[in-house]
Amino acid sequence: MTELIDLAADVMASHGWSTGRGAKLTNAGASFDLIAENETAIVFFDLVHGHSLRARADALAGAIGAITLRRDTGVKAWEAYLLLLVDDDTATTTASVAQQVQRDLDYCRKIVLDGAAIVAAENPPAAMERALSFLFPLDVALTAGVADVRASLINLIADKNFDRQLVTELVTAFDHEPDCKCWERVKEVSSDGAAA
Repeated sequence: MTELIDLAADVMASHGWSTGRGAKLTNAGASFDLIAENETAIVFFDLVHGHSLRARADALAGAIGAITLRRDTGVKAWEAYLLLLVDDDTATTTASVAQQVQRDLDYCRKIVLDGAAIVAAENPPAAMERALSFLFPLDVALTAGVADVRASLINLIADKNFDRQLVTELVTAFDHEPDCKCWERVKEVSSDGAAA
């Protein structure tokens, strides 16, 4: 299932993370299928069989702890993730075992992913991207700006059969009034319109 590691490495690299495959932590006596790091975090990836998920998670977390507990490494436990890619049918892994592993925050944050489902997906790279999306910052270009919010508000109110020009003037006036009295005028205009 090196395909899973290839997919993970490609996704991490596309988001600017430095990656190393087959990395060995000499000081901790453990090896990982992939290690990815950036200026804020480090992620240790390991392929694991469902039937040995708990034991493998405990062993690897201990190895990560040997690194995060050393002051000279500069790595803190809250910056470290252990990402366990279950590479076989997860039916052998009960949901409760995966939940127990993920709730255990000793030494690092542990994430269990259904690797078999990612590989079997119609678009495995997109499936891996979605599975790892919690590691990537939001694209601020996708967030609505002030103008977008104002335009959405105007459209929303105007769609309720209010005069678009009046709504635009009131929303603009609201932006400039510190006492928020323009909303009192909205109520007056609304009630006048309803009475007519």
